[in-house]
Amino acid sequence: MLYSHKIYKGIFKKVLGFLILTLLGLSGLYVYIYYAVDFKEARTNLDAVYNEFALIDTSFKDFLKENEKEIESGLEKGKASQSLVNSYYSLANELGIDYQIDFYPTKGNDFSYSKKKRDYKSFRSYQNIMGLDRDGISTTFFRDRKDFVYVLRGKYKNGQAVLYIPGGNISRKIRLKAGGFYITDHYGRVIFNDLALVENNLDRLNKLRPDFLDKGTYIEEAMDYGDYQVHTIVKRTISNDQFIYILSLIFLGGFLILAFLLVSIRGFIEDSTAVIARLNEEIDMVAEGELDRIDIRTDDEINSIVKNINKLIDSKKILLDKNVRLKYVNKYNEFKMLESQFNPHFLYNTLELISITMYIDPKISDRLIQDLNEILRYSINDLSFIRLDEDIFYIYKFLDIEKIKSEDKFKYQIEIDEESGEVLVPKLFLQPILENSLKYARKSTSNLDLKIQIKRKDKDLLIRIRDNGKKLAKTEIERLNSYLEVESKKDYISMKHHGLINTYNRLRMLYKDKVWIGFVDHDEGVCVEIRIGL
Repeated sequence: MLYSHKIYKGIFKKVLGFLILTLLGLSGLYVYIYYAVDFKEARTNLDAVYNEFALIDTSFKDFLKENEKEIESGLEKGKASQSLVNSYYSLANELGIDYQIDFYPTKGNDFSYSKKKRDYKSFRSYQNIMGLDRDGISTTFFRDRKDFVYVLRGKYKNGQAVLYIPGGNISRKIRLKAGGFYITDHYGRVIFNDLALVENNLDRLNKLRPDFLDKGTYIEEAMDYGDYQVHTIVKRTISNDQFIYILSLIFLGGFLILAFLLVSIRGFIEDSTAVIARLNEEIDMVAEGELDRIDIRTDDEINSIVKNINKLIDSKKILLDKNVRLKYVNKYNEFKMLESQFNPHFLYNTLELISITMYIDPKISDRLIQDLNEILRYSINDLSFIRLDEDIFYIYKFLDIEKIKSEDKFKYQIEIDEESGEVLVPKLFLQPILENSLKYARKSTSNLDLKIQIKRKDKDLLIRIRDNGKKLAKTEIERLNSYLEVESKKDYISMKHHGLINTYNRLRMLYKDKVWIGFVDHDEGVCVEIRIGL
């Protein structure tokens, strides 16, 4: 019943998580379709319009500044020089717009230059509105009864130079992919527009603006330009009614997908449970000698575990055959070491844990599978000796598996200095000792605490493995150390304390008689010490 509860709880978490992600995704889609796309287009239009006005504004201001002396001279003489006229036509061609430049001398008659002659006399009556009484160069928008005009005025000692640019000329130069723009004065009234929807009818535009904006038909962006505002609008890609309809279809499709996933998850769980159960059975049969190898084929990580287990079985057979033929103690020890590290019980317990966590927390299950795979691959590679810091990497993975098995009632700490990491050691030589420490410590405490200290001391490598199990008496320590010293020198391996003895012998294969392993007195529990002369 407990496992069943955990399974359903895990399924519920998966379904709830997927539902939340689906809703978040749909919300993001809502924002993107209903806001982001159209707002981006409106903003792009606004930048284009604003930049065009800024280009014209900057160009004409530079023109008035650069030709200040020529303009002053022309205002005084009542006629512009040929060089000033040439500069005027050059700028007009460069910008591709038609405009008129009028000169208003302090004394004398007005005179004008334009590519096309136009009657701008009516603008003279609006000089006060345009701010012609102010010094320097100023810009304004202006509208008379016929047209919107962009006005730039420079005031000089001998008079004024005024540039008139019809708004239609500017709007024809600004090419927008979609939508259009309009300009409002400081009272919010539309004084110019380039919107086909109102056909240049400003009164209609002023009346329509609140209506089409409030109903969500258009997206509007605005930016201040002097005393005026430039506005751009684009029609929404999806209207409110269309969006509600599409969103309903999306939600319906989402729930259908969710239902399909629930059915798929159930099938996956059932299949995975059956595979794990079969794998455990075949591992037991291999352990009993009823099978030579495991015959299970899947399309997931379980298949990788099966392949590595079969490689391990094959390597055991090879090592055993060599031991029978050659009777070399070192080969025999290597095989026994491999057997002690990854016996069927270790694999069975780990796989059983994987089968449980698969329903409760798939992330932990994936982590266990990955760690087990990496340890198995490492144990069966061709390397006999490896750097200590690289070997510690896989010790971490072994301890992580044990930590999960202990339901976090196990903590460990590994301290290793930089110099010690370069020392060559047999691969996974610490694993049997750690397994023994955890095995016997669990008999006296439920909250395991393991500490590994590795450091260089003079020319020796010193390793201490301390657990918080029941402390050993000094007489017991002496007895065990004597036993280890005798048994490690024999040609056969005793099954009692075989992990320590195998580690002893494997280190002697590399460092001869410069190795010592034994128990040392410690106030906090049981401590195993390894000393290697380098």
